[in-house]
Amino acid sequence: MAAVSLLAAAPAVAAPIPILRRLHNVSVDPLLPVSDEWLPPEEIERRRAAAAARTPIASNPDDEGIRVCLAHHDAIRAVNEHRTGVDDDDPIWLAYERSKNAIHDFEPVTLAGMVAKARAAKAEARNPDGTESPSNCPAEDWAWDLVHDILRLGGAA
Repeated sequence: MAAVSLLAAAPAVAAPIPILRRLHNVSVDPLLPVSDEWLPPEEIERRRAAAAARTPIASNPDDEGIRVCLAHHDAIRAVNEHRTGVDDDDPIWLAYERSKNAIHDFEPVTLAGMVAKARAAKAEARNPDGTESPSNCPAEDWAWDLVHDILRLGGAA
């Protein structure tokens, strides 16, 4: 009996990337709303952070740190939209500073905690045009914190 290729019988897909991206989100991220339209990565990240902030993270020792890291995206957005400069009496700036300091002090003990801290660092480094500049911002310190966290967890600190 001759072997039959299932791939040869499959119809060609015109735009596989958005379809695969959407299916990937449905299968991996059940908290994201299912939609026929493809979402840009920034919107997926925003929705994931919002869903995670509302959803309890069961039995994870890093749950509070993860919540702070996820909420930091909103703190950055609020500061960027407010744009009145740094004012020690401004509640938006004070909330941002508290969030930033809490992330700096956060020492994750799980991979989920490290990923949350890394995502917060990427959010800090993101420019309005979508590029990233991790130098001279908290992202630079948090990246180095993550190096120490990995070494600490690996027993090499």
